[in-house]
Amino acid sequence: MAKNLIILCILLLHFFALTVASEESDEFFSKKISPLSSLQSFKNEKLTHLHFYFHDIVTAKNPTAVRVVEAAMTNASSTFFGAVSMMDNPLTVAPELSSKMVGRA
Repeated sequence: MAKNLIILCILLLHFFALTVASEESDEFFSKKISPLSSLQSFKNEKLTHLHFYFHDIVTAKNPTAVRVVEAAMTNASSTFFGAVSMMDNPLTVAPELSSKMVGRA
């Protein structure tokens, strides 16, 4: 019982130390900026909106995505854990697969 109490005290001490340390440095992982300052930076940059279609073909004569390796329990898993797939999917400018291809993914 005493051993559990000591472990609990150590865990609580670490928790409080981490909480205090995280309050001191709010901008460690992110930085808050005002909307006006972000608008100023966009005036000097040119924005590009990319729009393309990704075609993942798995059940055809020539599939673009195939499973190459699987674990013994992969088919029994609901998440397909252990499966490794390879893909070479076409990227097109329109939803139709016959439209102009702009790349592969």
